[in-house]
Amino acid sequence: MTAPKPSTIRLANGAWRDHLPLRGRWLELFAAIARVPFALFGAFLLAWILLFGLSIPSHNSRLERLERQVRDSLPHPAGSRLILRRSVVENLGATGNQCHFAVVELRKGGGSPESLRRFYAGKRLKDPYSGEAIAVELRLAPSTPDANIGAVDPVTRLTTPAERGTADYAVSVVGWSEPGNDCRCE
Repeated sequence: MTAPKPSTIRLANGAWRDHLPLRGRWLELFAAIARVPFALFGAFLLAWILLFGLSIPSHNSRLERLERQVRDSLPHPAGSRLILRRSVVENLGATGNQCHFAVVELRKGGGSPESLRRFYAGKRLKDPYSGEAIAVELRLAPSTPDANIGAVDPVTRLTTPAERGTADYAVSVVGWSEPGNDCRCE
């Protein structure tokens, strides 16, 4: 017969048994009780990822593709130099649920206001997501806010007055999408 472990006791029938008989039952009871909250937490986490987690990465990816399109495909006049480029995904409109993808460039040089108007007139980029044409907006006095109340104005929204004061003009490209469940677009 083997020597008993220190944590065991001898029963009346001669068998050795663990002297903490509830230890196995407590573990089973804890597992049974904890299973429900862990399952609810898992279901909540899965629902959150499906509702919010899929819209946000897709909007970030779309903005990244638009930034690349502006950087690589938008021509600028000779002598123009980039001062600042910013981008954002949010609701730039005055009302409603809409998601705007905006890229703003502050630039210096490039010629007279009339030559800049002629150069950028009718310029369009292809939206890398939908394939639709997106207008390139020129703003010659970027230090003053856009006077159109309710209009989408990414230049004022994405830059400070001091940054706008150093630029001769601003160029913006704005795409649009349904907001999905992206909280930045509400």
